[in-house]
Amino acid sequence: MCDFIKESSKESEVIVIGLSGGLNSTIDAYLSVEAVGKRNVFGLILPEKDSSIQNTRDATALAHVLDIDYRFIDITKVLKEIGIYRLSPSTFLIPRKRQEKWAKRQWEEMGGEDVFLKDLASSAKEKDFWEAQAYYRAKVRLRTILLYFHADLRRGLVLGNTNKTEILTGLYVKYGDELADIAPLVNIYKTQTREIAKKLKIPKAILEKTPSPDLVPGIDDEFILGLSYEDVDEILYCLENNLSVDLPEEKVNRVRKIMDKAPFRSLPTHVFPFDGEKYIIS
Repeated sequence: MCDFIKESSKESEVIVIGLSGGLNSTIDAYLSVEAVGKRNVFGLILPEKDSSIQNTRDATALAHVLDIDYRFIDITKVLKEIGIYRLSPSTFLIPRKRQEKWAKRQWEEMGGEDVFLKDLASSAKEKDFWEAQAYYRAKVRLRTILLYFHADLRRGLVLGNTNKTEILTGLYVKYGDELADIAPLVNIYKTQTREIAKKLKIPKAILEKTPSPDLVPGIDDEFILGLSYEDVDEILYCLENNLSVDLPEEKVNRVRKIMDKAPFRSLPTHVFPFDGEKYIIS
């Protein structure tokens, strides 16, 4: 994997990585430093008002441990100027735990597990649902803009942190965290990334952290999927390889439904059917 990163980035001056404090970005940072050296890796830490303080601390600590150049940019002000936070009730001075409970209650009121399926297909008709999508998607897309801005400044490339499980289930934001110049983990299941992390001797606190997009308090990956990553990956692997799945049928059906909807989020959405022979300009 280090050889892949080194070869893929040989024409660039630096690798730019978004450091979230999560497992994927931590693995990618470790691998990038090993592949091209710490002086050729630049990290961006981009929290906003809904971000976990612990994730921000872990991301900052990682940059110091790896001794890489990094920049900390709080994107709250920009999101506020755009009008993102007007789409949700103010959480000023409300404890994090209460915010998490409120967010989960809102999720359940919008339809529980079906919320993710509606989100994947963008099929919801309720105004509140559209606003919820706009609320979290803008955060991810703004971070992507900043990653590419800093990559352009440094004649670098953006290294993506998305893994195979996220791609197959659509657990990413279109035109957001899926966009990258190189993506070392894109063919690796989430449960496999944990094994890689163990070999890299990544801190236990990050290895055992609950996977989360960290966009809305209390809404983590497995809560969104409605299943554990262990179950999701086992089902995905079996379906991909035409193997029988030794798990309850309702879990298998849940993953099938997610996979049916996930392609709606892939790129490109529409391509003009251009016929070069027909439209020759003379």
